[in-house]
Amino acid sequence: MISIVIAAYNSGKSIEKTIDSVLNQASVDWELVIIDDGSTDNTRDVIRRYNDQRLKYYYQANQGVTAARNFGVTKTKGDYLIFLDADDEFFENTIADFIQILKDNKNVGIASGSYIHSPNIVIKPRNKGVLFQNFKLNNLVGSYIVSKDLFNTVGGYDKNLSYSENWELFIRLTNFCKKKELQVVRGDFLTFKYNYNDSEVKNTLRKNKIIQTYIYLYKKYKQLQETNYNYPFSFAETIAFNAFQLDKKKESLYWQAKAINNNFTNLKAYLKFFRYLIF
Repeated sequence: MISIVIAAYNSGKSIEKTIDSVLNQASVDWELVIIDDGSTDNTRDVIRRYNDQRLKYYYQANQGVTAARNFGVTKTKGDYLIFLDADDEFFENTIADFIQILKDNKNVGIASGSYIHSPNIVIKPRNKGVLFQNFKLNNLVGSYIVSKDLFNTVGGYDKNLSYSENWELFIRLTNFCKKKELQVVRGDFLTFKYNYNDSEVKNTLRKNKIIQTYIYLYKKYKQLQETNYNYPFSFAETIAFNAFQLDKKKESLYWQAKAINNNFTNLKAYLKFFRYLIF
């Protein structure tokens, strides 16, 4: 059985479409676990309108999305997990496509596909198929399915994060998969529709959250450099870029210098430094 976990916070306006997208799945071998993370709107009322034994609802005091997802996992009965945000929507065959990947491949640890970023922009992984080597995290996009045993083995979501929590989890999941020779699979199918609404105020808040998140990740993974991916370099460049966009010149230069220090042969990194210095 597949367990879908949704963490909801003040999602009364959006969660009905999300739940309907799960109920309308072509596959029937699933359960839906919804964790209400301390909502103060009508989220509870919307969820309780549904009379389906496959849907389970739990309420907890607000602890953040990662804590809510981890709690949700403890309430699941399935062998595999799929996480869905409370304002996104599955496609009709999402679960069936994931099940097919499990059937077609042995020892799957984690699998992902493509998704639609509203309005109707398809985001695809750069490569498809089974992967053990040359792995880059930007090749895992969209919703994903993961063995519950694997999720628990790596410790679940990092409760210190409220942004890029999937990305950070993928670091631990894929590193473990490579060590244990579990398959990381990227399918050629759509997994969900990402409903994204932004504004200038939200965008500024998001960029500041990105900066704080990646400073945390830089410190956590500053010693983790693999043959095919330099995590500290990537984190430092992400911080520098977002600081630059927020007109934080001193901070952008500091972190771009950190990036260069982690990859001093990368010529583009020097060009970015001079760009941040001049503009």
